[in-house]
Amino acid sequence: MPRTERRRHPRFPFHSSGLLEIAGMSHRGVVLDLSLNGALFRLPVQIAAPIGQFCCLELLQASGPGCLFPATRIACRHDDLLGLEFVELDNSARLFLASVIDMNLAVSSLLERKLPSLLGQSAA
Repeated sequence: MPRTERRRHPRFPFHSSGLLEIAGMSHRGVVLDLSLNGALFRLPVQIAAPIGQFCCLELLQASGPGCLFPATRIACRHDDLLGLEFVELDNSARLFLASVIDMNLAVSSLLERKLPSLLGQSAA
């Protein structure tokens, strides 16, 4: 069965810096996408971490505090990419994921509207 058919939750693009802590070592990388079940994480170099290894993922955001996923495990790996599975999510992590998903489900035509139309004014 193709991997995409086994997923329980759809993935949504999410480009953010992240910090992955594995066995006491911190590795900076990029989160490429998120789902309610996990994340795809790219490292600048390959690391020796086995599938099944528990880790902690922290999303780093310039616009404000990040989000911590302390109960995470490595579900799959390919070169510099790690597929991470969230084992447990606290309420703040669930709310964060829900907001990311809501942003990604926006209708693109709504995003293209100009400010006057959003305010109910005619463009001058």
